Amino acid sequence: MEKTLPDFRLIALEEKFAIDFTKICEISSSYGKLRLYYDIRRMMKLMKLEHKVKDKHGKWEELYWEKIKPFHFYLNPLKVKYTYMRDELRHLNELGPLYYRYPFDRNYQLERRLINTIEADLVA
Repeated sequence: MEKTLPDFRLIALEEKFAIDFTKICEISSSYGKLRLYYDIRRMMKLMKLEHKVKDKHGKWEELYWEKIKPFHFYLNPLKVKYTYMRDELRHLNELGPLYYRYPFDRNYQLERRLINTIEADLVA
C-alpha cells in the first residue's frame, strides 16, 4: 500500500525546500564560488513538467518529461544533478550537526554539487 501526501502538505514541503535551497545558494554566492543565476522554484517547476496529448483513441493522457525525447535530453541531466545534491544534503544531515554546520566554503563536495546543479538548471 503506497502512502501519498495530501496536496497541501506536499506544497508546504516543496515551499520549505525551495526556501532552504535558496538560502544555501545565497550563502554559496556570498561566501563560496557560486557566481551563477539561480531560481530554485523554476527548477522545481521544470522537474514536474507534464504535457497532455491525445492518444490514438482520442483520450487525453499525461506525458511527463521523461517520455518526451527533447525534454528528456535537457531535463535528465538536471534531475541527476538535483538528486546528487539532495543526497549530499541528506548525507550531511545523517552525519550530524558537526558536519552540516561546517563552514560552507570548506565543504567542497557540497559546493561542487550545488554549482553543478545550478549549471544543469541553466542549460535546461
